[in-house]
Amino acid sequence: MKVQNPTGNQLFKPGLYWNPARTGWGINLTQVTQNDGVIVAVAVIYTYREDGTPIWYLASAPMSGTHWNATLQEFFWNGSSAVPTNVGTIQLDFDSFNSALMSYTINGDNGSETIVFFEFDEPPTSNELTALWFPPSEPGRGLTVSTIGSSSAAVLYYYDENGAPLWLIGSIANAINLGEETNMPVDRVTGYCLACPTVNTRATPAGALRLTFNSRRNARLVSDNISAWQADIEIVPLSDVTEKDQGTQPPDQARIQPLLSVLPVISDDVTGQLSGQATAILTTALSPGSSNGPIVTTTPAALDFNNLPEILAINIDYGDNFISEEGKSIMGIVDITLSDLVFDDTKIGSDFDFQVQNLLSDNVLVGDGNISGKLELTSGQSSGFDGILNLKFADFKTADNMISGELKNVFKGLEFSLDGSTETRGTITTTLNNLSVDGDLVSGTTTTVLLPAKTDFSGNLNTLNGVIKIELSIEKFPDGSSLLNTTGPSSINGESFTIDQLRVTSDRCDGNVVFENGERYTFNGDCENPVSTSGSITSPMLPETTVFSLAGFWDSEFGCVDAEQTGNSVAADIFYFNGNKGSMTGTINNGVYTYQWSNNTDNGTGVLTAGENVWSGFFIDSRTGQKGDWNLTKQSAPC
Repeated sequence: MKVQNPTGNQLFKPGLYWNPARTGWGINLTQVTQNDGVIVAVAVIYTYREDGTPIWYLASAPMSGTHWNATLQEFFWNGSSAVPTNVGTIQLDFDSFNSALMSYTINGDNGSETIVFFEFDEPPTSNELTALWFPPSEPGRGLTVSTIGSSSAAVLYYYDENGAPLWLIGSIANAINLGEETNMPVDRVTGYCLACPTVNTRATPAGALRLTFNSRRNARLVSDNISAWQADIEIVPLSDVTEKDQGTQPPDQARIQPLLSVLPVISDDVTGQLSGQATAILTTALSPGSSNGPIVTTTPAALDFNNLPEILAINIDYGDNFISEEGKSIMGIVDITLSDLVFDDTKIGSDFDFQVQNLLSDNVLVGDGNISGKLELTSGQSSGFDGILNLKFADFKTADNMISGELKNVFKGLEFSLDGSTETRGTITTTLNNLSVDGDLVSGTTTTVLLPAKTDFSGNLNTLNGVIKIELSIEKFPDGSSLLNTTGPSSINGESFTIDQLRVTSDRCDGNVVFENGERYTFNGDCENPVSTSGSITSPMLPETTVFSLAGFWDSEFGCVDAEQTGNSVAADIFYFNGNKGSMTGTINNGVYTYQWSNNTDNGTGVLTAGENVWSGFFIDSRTGQKGDWNLTKQSAPC
């Protein structure tokens, strides 16, 4: 089931969740966007030990879809810092934006709970402060604040006199207002452990919290008669801001993330390239064959342009080493099925289905996968063609991207040549419908005006990370690079910005993006991690999150591994030295990859642990019970 995501850049609704059938405990879910753009989900469970005393656990791991799992940790205070201990795992499977199935293992006990967002009042106020807050000067403690309508609630995570984790909870029947001190009484609660039968909980008054929120990014917490922690301390939110801050926001990678999401679409002109590629393939297939061209087979074999068949099947086989007129080495196969075909001097049209099989140009992947759609081109009133080209991609791979979703193009005055002797000109208006380019989901409309050596681009796009409106020029160079400069009003989530001489190639970006408040992001080669001149945010409440990646090519004692990773989920192909092929799938948590594997004859499980450019561990053969060592070493060459 697709998760409905009304905020665009959030994977779930942040705040408190509970099981209404088993009250007295809960879980705070938070989303954090790191400086590298990776989205990390953070969960704090406040529950009870088997003896009924309160305890809290914390988990954090990257998240990219509706499934998430992470290691659960219990923290102890040693007098100066919080020390973590792994106690189990947590798994969340979201079936909507605000509900999920939570599965857990804690100290050997396991179970599951259906959890939903705790909607304890009317929709949020304009001063919505829901977040996971922490004191930067005393990391290891935290405070969940949830404000909904005219009510507010808070959960304090801290430690007792012996350093054991403890939580207190409180609520008030009025909203928290910026700049005003709010007094919130809190209780210490006893109850039942997650794996225990439900019993009545008992609350005992345990003091109060005095909270003053100066803005949505800064507050003051004073503990009033709370045992084991007397504090008067500044707190800041760990979680992503869910609404625009009323004060000054510190620099945050999330601010520029929507631009990073659509940069491949804009700089590489993915929509124009794919549209042009589809048109060129179709018209090439219908052109007369040549002795030095690829092998083209049609069904029916004899093609009569005066009496076109209802369905035309075309197979284009470039062989192992076809050399084009430009001197490029072309390999691969394209199978095309056409229906409702029209082809004459004034009109080209067809419903089509392309099955592209490992199409390479100079050993660079041009395409692999399926494209279907509809083309209608008619001679325009002045020059060029007018018409439409609708494209639907099904896991279509190029050298740089994995593409899925739909494009609907409207052409005006489109001029192009099959042999590339003249530049393509004209206007393309494109509607993107959930177009996924390398994992970033983009919807909206764009207008591309193709001019000699330059493209004018404007767009209004929704991405997983927010809304971007942009007007810019794209200057193309013979080396394949593009130079981007904004030419009109452009904004990200309502904040104006300009692009200043941003040069983009297939593997690097160089230039600047400047926001209206003066904050500057500088690209020094890395297209995904620009450097902010104003600094960046770190979150000392949690241990530093390291993103472990298995993506790429790996050498091992048994063969080569080609792995792809989305979030913490990994799928890989294994190419054995003896010619066999296998596969493995699994998840990474805190540098540990737990996987299942299979090949032509066997299957089993295994565990690998991350090192520097090395993953080491073992495998178990389910059929024989044999256990063996397995070590992967990073390599640059493909399998």
